[in-house]
Amino acid sequence: MLARLRRAIGLDPYRARVFGGAVRLARRDRGSIIVLSLFLFLGILMVAGLAVDFAHFEERRTRMQATLDSAVLAAADINQALEPTDVVNDYFERAGLDDSPVNVSVNEGLNFRSVKATTRVTVPTMFVRLVDVDQFSSPAGSTAEENIGNVEISLVLDVSG
Repeated sequence: MLARLRRAIGLDPYRARVFGGAVRLARRDRGSIIVLSLFLFLGILMVAGLAVDFAHFEERRTRMQATLDSAVLAAADINQALEPTDVVNDYFERAGLDDSPVNVSVNEGLNFRSVKATTRVTVPTMFVRLVDVDQFSSPAGSTAEENIGNVEISLVLDVSG
């Protein structure tokens, strides 16, 4: 084969041997399944890393939303003696989520109180960072209102003396 190659291309013996070796290497298919397996393994690792990062983010998001819902319900209670903003911030501090700023707006009157709170969940990624996604982020919000309808006021006068 080398002699034929040398005659056809007109190469010196050294170059013909190198070129012939390259042709033989290209024709060999031994070990090609290893290369395919390595690429598949890397793909599986990327998907598993995405699953781990997404599960971590989803756990943090649900914990944040549950804390926000509980805090807003407690703050909207008309019988609550503390300020609604302080109640919401205290809930977040006790849950260990005080690293996220919470925007609280309160609307209250004689027989109602409405509390609305919003925040943003931001979780840095561990594995997806390798494909240039540094963090997952999602907004969280909750609103609660308590009102007492049909308030009747009675005045009793004792004129019996």
